[in-house]
Amino acid sequence: YYIEVTKAHSHKVPSSYNRKQTLVHAERYITPELQALEGKVLSARARQVQIEQEIFQSLRQEILNHLSTLLKLCHHWNQIDVFSSLAFSAIENKYVRPAFGDKLHLVNNRHPILEKNSFGSFVPNTVKMNRGETLILTGPNMAGKSTLMRGVALTVLLAQSGFFVPADKAVLPVFHKLFTRIGANDSLSRGLSTFMVEMKEMSEILEQADERSLVILDEIGRGTATFDGMSLARAILEFLTNEKKPILFSATHYHELTTLSEKHSSIHNGSMNIEEKNGEIHFLYTLSKGPANKSYGIQVARLAGLPPSVIQKAEMFLQKYESFKEQKSSTEQMNLFSTQDSYTQKSKERKASLLLKETIKSDLNQNKSPVIETDSKKEISLNQSLSEIEKEISKYSLNEVTPIDAMNQILKWQKSLKKKLYS
Repeated sequence: YYIEVTKAHSHKVPSSYNRKQTLVHAERYITPELQALEGKVLSARARQVQIEQEIFQSLRQEILNHLSTLLKLCHHWNQIDVFSSLAFSAIENKYVRPAFGDKLHLVNNRHPILEKNSFGSFVPNTVKMNRGETLILTGPNMAGKSTLMRGVALTVLLAQSGFFVPADKAVLPVFHKLFTRIGANDSLSRGLSTFMVEMKEMSEILEQADERSLVILDEIGRGTATFDGMSLARAILEFLTNEKKPILFSATHYHELTTLSEKHSSIHNGSMNIEEKNGEIHFLYTLSKGPANKSYGIQVARLAGLPPSVIQKAEMFLQKYESFKEQKSSTEQMNLFSTQDSYTQKSKERKASLLLKETIKSDLNQNKSPVIETDSKKEISLNQSLSEIEKEISKYSLNEVTPIDAMNQILKWQKSLKKKLYS
């Protein structure tokens, strides 16, 4: 507290002022009255802090004296708050009281979070499964496979927590455990890749799941080569179905897995419906029985805004791959779920002969006349070539090459055969 006077007016300062501080362009003064006021203000502030501290300590002690009563009050008030909020939410969102039994039967089940945050109206689905059954879900990306599975899992979680659930009707088993394997996450700090994390989580699920479990699997096996991933996915599904017998939902783009329903009576197929018009797809988000006929990946990429040139080239490649797949219907891809013995037997019968027949057929379509001389040296040479190519085919590993590389290798064998046939 002080009175500041510039040096230009310092000669006017009364003699009763006491200089307190000298600055470059001013002097600061204080009076006895001002000094007394400063003392009062500062002491009042200190006293204020002291009084507040005394009141706080007194209040804290009073709370400690009634601690047990207050904790009971907080517990009851917490329950009132939770249950009243849930009751209001159930009324507002038209939730129903679940019942418990041996089957899982949800009529018009919804995802409680997406229902509140989706831009349009949420499309509910009906799901009915018995204990020990597996539902393999196929269909394009964005069609609602993950939403359906997660909605079921959240409904189970809400029901067993004692809450109403987002459905028109809900009958659920009592589950002891709920497992999910969803998403792609790595742990590079621990030296674990995305696929390794996936396999470690699957290992825990396969060990701990039982017939009283609900298991949700989303795109198992996509983090490695196609044949590796498909083989692992099939082995995992069969192990869970045969050994652990939980209620299992599995979303996949491996359409070959849908044939498992023919081998296992407890495995069923379901797909998310879409509507396709003029090469464009519209998601219906509804579940129906049976597998999807394809994944519509390129159409989804078009909706995502990929450049038209990329989409056109992808469609061209897809046509080539599908054509190649149809022509080579006896390849490992198509016989993945056949027994090894039957595959080996068919391969021995067809591998060399198919290549020769297709070469001759191709030449006939081009109005060429393949002339195979009966000269013994020619026959020996041709037989040797066939034998060599057959050995190469038997050792050729499709798992380690891309489809383009496989097509180029087949073209190389064809050229080799043509050279022997027409030389």
